[in-house]
Amino acid sequence: MLGDHTAESATVVMARESLAAAGIVVVAAFAAVVLFPAGPMAGRAAVMAVAVGCATRYVADWRACTAVTALSMLVLVAALADGMPTTEHQPWSYTPVIVLAAVLGSGYRRMINHPTGSGHAISNDGPGPDH
Repeated sequence: MLGDHTAESATVVMARESLAAAGIVVVAAFAAVVLFPAGPMAGRAAVMAVAVGCATRYVADWRACTAVTALSMLVLVAALADGMPTTEHQPWSYTPVIVLAAVLGSGYRRMINHPTGSGHAISNDGPGPDH
């Protein structure tokens, strides 16, 4: 019975984090349209990349990170590229920037939450090899 409660709790946490991160992506999409109404597609992609990097910084589950990254790529290609001039690169060419931002955000979270080593900080207060 305890295992079922723990699994349900993890599922609820993943759903809550996914919805919060998806909300960040949607708000960023609106901000990208406001900041770059007829400007270059790169500006909109940069706004989405920053939002995804920030969102994946706070999402603990890899499936939620993947879902948020896929959602942001879909929003960028389907919604934000609509009506943009076609003289520049295709919208799919900007998706690696979003993937990189997601990896950096997730990596930053893992670095902060799971430090390597024994956990002892290096300081000048303790005895060194000379003492």
